Amino acid sequence: MTIQERLVAGIRISASPTKARSALSALSLIAMAAIGPSAWAYRDPPPDASGIGPSATATAEYRLAAAIDPDVLSDRATEIWARVYWPDPLPDNSPLLVFLHGNHFTCGQCPFGAVFVGYECFQGETQVARNDNSAQYTTTGTCPAGSVVVPSHEGYGYLATQLASWGYIVVSINVNRGINAGGGVAGDGGLNLARGRMILKHMTLLSRWNQGLDPTPASLGIDLTGKLDFSNFGMMGHSRGGEGIRAAYQQYRDTGSVWPGRIGPVNFKGMFEIGPVDGQTSRILTPDGTNWEVILPMCDGDVSNLQGIRPYDRVRYVFTDDPPTQKGNSTVYGANHNYFNTEWQASDSSGCTGPNNPRIFNPGASLGSPQQQQVASFLIPALFRGAVGPAADPTFLNNLDPLYSTLPALDAVTRVDRGFTRSPRSPDVSVVLENFTSAATFTTSNLASFQRGTLTEHDAARQVGLITWNFADATVYLESDWASGAVDLSTYAIFEFDVDRQQNPLNPVTPTNFHVQLVQAGGTLSDPVSANNYAVADGPQGGPGGGVHAMLKTARIPIGDFTNVDLTQIAGVRFTFDDTTSGAIFLSTIAVDTAPPPGMGAGQAVQLTRSNASSPESTPNAGNIYRDGNAVSAPRLAKTSDQGEVIVIDLKSNNAIDVKDELTVVKIGNDEFDLVEYPNGNAQELSVKMTPAQFSNLADGAEIVVQYGHGESNGDKWIFPALNKNGQRR
Repeated sequence: MTIQERLVAGIRISASPTKARSALSALSLIAMAAIGPSAWAYRDPPPDASGIGPSATATAEYRLAAAIDPDVLSDRATEIWARVYWPDPLPDNSPLLVFLHGNHFTCGQCPFGAVFVGYECFQGETQVARNDNSAQYTTTGTCPAGSVVVPSHEGYGYLATQLASWGYIVVSINVNRGINAGGGVAGDGGLNLARGRMILKHMTLLSRWNQGLDPTPASLGIDLTGKLDFSNFGMMGHSRGGEGIRAAYQQYRDTGSVWPGRIGPVNFKGMFEIGPVDGQTSRILTPDGTNWEVILPMCDGDVSNLQGIRPYDRVRYVFTDDPPTQKGNSTVYGANHNYFNTEWQASDSSGCTGPNNPRIFNPGASLGSPQQQQVASFLIPALFRGAVGPAADPTFLNNLDPLYSTLPALDAVTRVDRGFTRSPRSPDVSVVLENFTSAATFTTSNLASFQRGTLTEHDAARQVGLITWNFADATVYLESDWASGAVDLSTYAIFEFDVDRQQNPLNPVTPTNFHVQLVQAGGTLSDPVSANNYAVADGPQGGPGGGVHAMLKTARIPIGDFTNVDLTQIAGVRFTFDDTTSGAIFLSTIAVDTAPPPGMGAGQAVQLTRSNASSPESTPNAGNIYRDGNAVSAPRLAKTSDQGEVIVIDLKSNNAIDVKDELTVVKIGNDEFDLVEYPNGNAQELSVKMTPAQFSNLADGAEIVVQYGHGESNGDKWIFPALNKNGQRR
């Protein structure tokens, strides 16, 4: 085991500090040499990637007949359907991006007196909302009279057109037939593995059209032969589409996968997710080996536990990341789940919780949030224009790094907190010095409490320290002493840690500050630096129903900011709570990396100023409880292709059970089931499947509850009559 591996594992080693320091220094110098002198040129703030490029753009769709395709799902018909955006005229070898939307109803209806124009509803010249409340298209390929298919795939046209103007060809996939609002299968409750296979199916066809093996669909009006560059490929996924793009990525990379032979070589250079789900399949899907970023909408009312942070937690500890590529998360204050897609025209969220978190959407509005679209237009092109394509400019990626200030134009829209690693690859890019797995490496003084553990909403891979204090003084501190003894940090450029506030009355109204000092072997301390110059710890903030989030923003401190200490002899770090009178925080993942220093992270000071100035929003109401008009049919037998014989319980309600990206879960007593479907495409009828063994274990007379997500939920709930196991099966 290497010194760096032992550092990561938190194991004390017998090597002398000098030998450890020399080994770490040598590896650091090798890494620095590989970066090259040009990497030392930084600008603060980074260049803006949100503009419109020099190319005109065009768009058209391809749509093939629905069919049962075993490559995607073998028990139902699905459909190859996508809208394509491209620079006009389309150059050869254009970098290729694929977009995938999330879960939603598949049919929509205009309100009374309005008319459809294309897929949109207009009252005179005014655009109005479409009522999306039927899943009929999912199973039948038709919509009720007066309704049309909801074009969820067109909801990112503002992004696709923007990127096409910079030379990208963007393919936005529609998965309404068979998948959206469709019943899950064993091992794939959210049908996100199926979503991944649908992406790979499209990529197969695109590859064949690019090679001239099959003709390009005439509906596009262009010939794609030689136009697509699979060596510069990226994906964006929203909600279930987020886990869907991870599923495509991993299923392509699987040992023995059929997809490389069908598609050819693909270089996945960037992946961006918006409010994604995680854990809706039997596989753990982690985005190692590619540039990856996720938007976490602070006021999300659908994926309300922000489970999209979990892939970041996991990938943060993939120390073999190959190629070494940056990973990050952007927590967008005031944002809901739906309005990053312009076709999702009803808010999932009633509002925002906590101070400094004013919403940037109107819960009663029906046509989305221009502010959320602005945020997406700043962040998503920053990843793709920074990492994908022969003209990619890596300085755009700095928009996602908290070492740099946020752009003033983005800062004027809303606050964005960032978690980040330039790559978890160790030791040539970064080294974790403390991951809070061992109590032996900590010294405490005058704290009210200190304990180690995991953090709600995060993956179990993420370990944290929970620290509280009730008076401010230089004698109140937490010190982490490296398990390896002293190491040489002089050739590393960035010292970093993750921080957020707990929900605790010890926290003041104003942001929490504390001081950070490196500890030299022998006990000498560096001059202190203020934590809130690099990461603002306030709140906590959250979404509807009072749920708050600790997403752990990253404080990235240039090594040069630590003065009056021998950086070649650093044995630990001290966090001194001598500024804020009392407080309660989380700390996690203390590390160093080799990124060259641009100077102090001034952007966080800008955030702090706005954070103090913004007004709080009152806590929204918790979810609704629906009891009246709910009915349960007798259990019945059915046969399925994935599970064989199952027992189905049919539920009806006078109150629509909306399709969301979070799993719809039926709780019967203490058991939870997520293989549910809308058998007639009607939002008031739901069926839940279980094995005979699962049914046998249920208690007769158990309460039946429908909710969103597993475990405890503070969202909407439907309470049904108790289970009657002896009812006549039909």
